[in-house]
Amino acid sequence: MPGDGARAVVSGRVATQAVDRAITAEQVAFAAKDEGNTAAGWAALAANEYSFLGKAALETLPGGVLIHDGKLDAARLEAARSTLGNVTARLARAYGVMPADAWAVVASVSSAVRSTYHGDVTAGRMMSLRFNDAPPKDPTAAIRQVRWFVSHEVTHWWDTGVLRTDMDRPWIHEGHADWMAGLLMLDAGQTDTATWRADMDTALNNCQFARRDRPAATLPSGFNRDDDPYACGHVTWLLAQSQRPR
Repeated sequence: MPGDGARAVVSGRVATQAVDRAITAEQVAFAAKDEGNTAAGWAALAANEYSFLGKAALETLPGGVLIHDGKLDAARLEAARSTLGNVTARLARAYGVMPADAWAVVASVSSAVRSTYHGDVTAGRMMSLRFNDAPPKDPTAAIRQVRWFVSHEVTHWWDTGVLRTDMDRPWIHEGHADWMAGLLMLDAGQTDTATWRADMDTALNNCQFARRDRPAATLPSGFNRDDDPYACGHVTWLLAQSQRPR
């Protein structure tokens, strides 16, 4: 229940009153038996779904809302805001469908984020964008990183939402999101061909280092230390693209 002046955001919808979530006995029983071993088990209790409760600033955008804590600098916030709108519209045109219902994105800054940024998309069209609190050393590079980062996360609204994927094979959807982020930025003139090719070379090298000669079918399901699902998935989509009739 939101307090005075606060909001709750659940499944992309904003509320100022109490929000009730009903879970059936069958879902509880399945989740208890599964013990969180699979994505389906977490989903049964909506345990894999973000929700937001607080008083942070909220902006209404076409299709959803952007919530931010006021700590993210104006340049990176604007890069995130514009990328959300542009990429959502472009993917809707590309796939011919929008995510069902509203979406919500929560952008925050924290010293707990060890890398430059970290993001997640969950069921209910909720997205978390978390940034490290250190000021960017290279503002231009930081803007490019934000655009790529948000493009990657927005793609998940399609490849793990509108369209279905094998959640136990993360290289499929993570690689697709990396691949689409690069193409979207290249198409928008936000990166150049040389940089795009360099990113592909990096993905190829990282995948070769991680997997060596092991076929994807022999790898254990889920994320594991002996694999790089982002790089190898990126390479997989490059190979798939190369097989398309010209």
